Amino acid sequence: MPTAKRTNGGFGGIPIDVSAVVAGLVLMAVLLILSAAALTAAGITADLEPSARFLRILALVCITGGGCLAGKKCTSRSWLNGIVSALIGFAILAWLTGGPTEEITVWLWLRTLLLIAFLGMVGGIIGGLRKH
Repeated sequence: MPTAKRTNGGFGGIPIDVSAVVAGLVLMAVLLILSAAALTAAGITADLEPSARFLRILALVCITGGGCLAGKKCTSRSWLNGIVSALIGFAILAWLTGGPTEEITVWLWLRTLLLIAFLGMVGGIIGGLRKH
């Protein structure tokens, strides 16, 4: 009985589509910039300061959106492309912001990385389901 022919995105044995991951990172950056502009405008006009919890949730939604686009644009393994896009985006954000200001434990880092990977996977799966 013949088995179905599987494809790894057309890149030999590499199941990660680089162009899809880059597209996810670009969308994540655009969403973060637009949300920062909207929060700045709201802060100036209404004299409001968003809480740290709200800013964290907003960043997590932007990372999930990037994973969703990466999952939609890739040719196979949407979940993996979403995870890679989310983890690279998180690493870039951590590098740009200088990382945490207070002393951080290994468990907190691991928990955050697992949360980011999970959200990227969920975004990638949603994006994979939204393909044509």
